[in-house]
Amino acid sequence: MTTFRAGAGISRQSVDTATAIALLGILVLASSSHPFARAQPSVVTTVTVGASPGAIAYDSAKGELFVTNFDSDTVSVISDQTNTVVANVSVGKGPDGVAYDPSTGELFVSNARAANGSDFPTVSVISDSTDKVVANIAIPDYVDSIAGIVYDSVKNEMFVISGSSADVSVISDRNNQVIENQEVDFNAQYAAYDSAKGELFLAGYAQGSVYVMSDSTYANVASVAIGSGTFGIGYDQAKGEVFVADQHSDTVSVISDSTNTVIANVTVGSDPYGVAYDNAKGEVFVANSGSNTVSAISDNNDSVVATVNVGTSPNGVGVAYDSGKGELFITNAGGFLSTTPGNVTVISDGSGSTSSTSSPVTTSTSVGVTSSSASASTSSSPSHSSATNTTSSSGGSLSISWNYIGMVAVNAAVFIIVGSFVATKRKNARLGGGPHSRASGPQSGYSMQSPED
Repeated sequence: MTTFRAGAGISRQSVDTATAIALLGILVLASSSHPFARAQPSVVTTVTVGASPGAIAYDSAKGELFVTNFDSDTVSVISDQTNTVVANVSVGKGPDGVAYDPSTGELFVSNARAANGSDFPTVSVISDSTDKVVANIAIPDYVDSIAGIVYDSVKNEMFVISGSSADVSVISDRNNQVIENQEVDFNAQYAAYDSAKGELFLAGYAQGSVYVMSDSTYANVASVAIGSGTFGIGYDQAKGEVFVADQHSDTVSVISDSTNTVIANVTVGSDPYGVAYDNAKGEVFVANSGSNTVSAISDNNDSVVATVNVGTSPNGVGVAYDSGKGELFITNAGGFLSTTPGNVTVISDGSGSTSSTSSPVTTSTSVGVTSSSASASTSSSPSHSSATNTTSSSGGSLSISWNYIGMVAVNAAVFIIVGSFVATKRKNARLGGGPHSRASGPQSGYSMQSPED
């Protein structure tokens, strides 16, 4: 009698085949999709500018950054190719905010006072082709002072925020003339423009809310309760959300522009100030003065995905994103004396390639607020001292997307099912094939006798 043993061996082979196919599928999927490791942001270098740097705006046409120096009465122009200052432009007294107008290739700078020392605030217009002032715009004399300035890309207008007198002046970039002065009954210093809704979001440190203003009627659309320590504010055009730093609660409030309500509160570092949106990575960067860090928030899940150490008290009044290089520029003032030079910290967001090393950063008082078309928003408050740059990440160097894990799991399940099906077909074939093939029950095998027995 010739006996053929099959059951146990075929069962093990079926499992082995299915497992091998499943593992192969996972490996193929992992190699063809994005990598598990997330590139972490890191400090690239620092750039010395004027005294008490504040607001900052990115000029996408020239690949340059414009930084207001409050106590130097100048604007420093930084090349993003060399990370060096290529020009210093004299403006009015106490330049506070800056915004870039891509339609004219001009920068608009809000000054606390005119260059001649008069008591009236002005706006200086700088051409980015010559790095010279081409116009000075007088703000009405009943406006006590001005701080922030934001560009409305839909109407080609500049909105100048006057914190102490609760006014907003509107400038047409066609003729550089003030065309509207709106009393908003809201002492705002920080602003961001929502291009999807045609609205401005205004924040004031002591107001406890965010004021939403229509750019067509100049009327109050809504007031969103946040907290009494609001500073920087930035607009995320991909998600239609506004991110507002709240110093007192050490959080960033996320506002939906469709409902004008807070939909999330993200805990960041201590004393968050400036905010900027990184459209390449879908992240929001927040400068935390109290913890000497910059937090990167994913707009996918409104959670902190990385933290960068940038030195002591990085007030980050000016935060701007350079889409051409994948870098963040954060202003830091220089010391207790108004004559001490400040600097700008350059951070790579990990999406591009940079080749510099970190260096010491000294930070201090910064004044100014702005939001530009480069998705930059800035804020202000005094803060002093210095330290050395290092980098770190919250949660380690490996960050895995839950969406990616889910995709791997689903595909692995598909491969297991397919593998099991193939193994079953092979088993049936070895037993004689077809639906009438004999199969074993719970026992480990079965026997077949030869005809001659």
